[in-house]
This record gives sequence, C-alpha cells and structure tokens, in this order.
Amino acid sequence: MLFHDGHPVTAEDIKFTFDYHAKWKAPFFAASLKNVESVAVTGKYSVRIKLFKPFAPFLSNVLAAIFIIPKHIWKDIPEKVDVDDPLNYPNEKPVGSGPFKFEYWDRGRELKLSAFKEHLRPRAEAKRL
Repeated sequence: MLFHDGHPVTAEDIKFTFDYHAKWKAPFFAASLKNVESVAVTGKYSVRIKLFKPFAPFLSNVLAAIFIIPKHIWKDIPEKVDVDDPLNYPNEKPVGSGPFKFEYWDRGRELKLSAFKEHLRPRAEAKRL
C-alpha cells in the first residue's frame, strides 16, 4: 500500500500510529485502544499486536476503523508546529492511505476527494489496469 504522497505504508507507520494515538489519547480511538498492550514491528510490512485480554471484535472495531497516519509527516507534530495538542493541528493537506485522496477543502462549503486508484492494489497490477 501507498500513502497518497507516494511513500509506502510500512510496519513502522502502523506501530507509530498505535503509539501516537495512545500517547495523545485520541478520543476517536481511546475505547478501542485501551485493550492494546503493545505493538511490535516484526518485519518491514508486519507487526505483532498484543492485547491485554481477548477481544473478539478487534478486527472490525479497531483495525478496520483506525486511521493509519504517516510517520514521516506526524513524527514532529505537535512539537514542531505551533500547537500543544495534535487535535489542534489544522492539517490543511491531509495525507492518508485510503481509497479516497484529499484534493481540497473550502471549510464550511466544500470538500473534494478523488479516487486513489492504487488503494489495496500492488503497484504493478495498478499500472496494468
């Protein structure tokens, strides 16, 4: 998978995401993440997520819902921008890895997204289509 800026999504990004949301107590994910004991990188594209106790809806309630954030962008936020909490960061040009890529946002009026054709497809396969 790729982030919308062309950087690959790696296991480091996954670990960073879980650690970052836990550190800043992201309100959207707080309830789901409270059962995550640790996340360890086991390979370039693999992680091991250890839970405090079994949690049957982990795949649907956590993995399918959490926003993977790019470490190369978020590692210095909020420290190197003028905010005290990441929730106060305006994130004017968000970069994600989902099926829709941010184009622009005219706050209060319009938000434009476009299809991200490389979502969940190997790059070689995407080029053939």
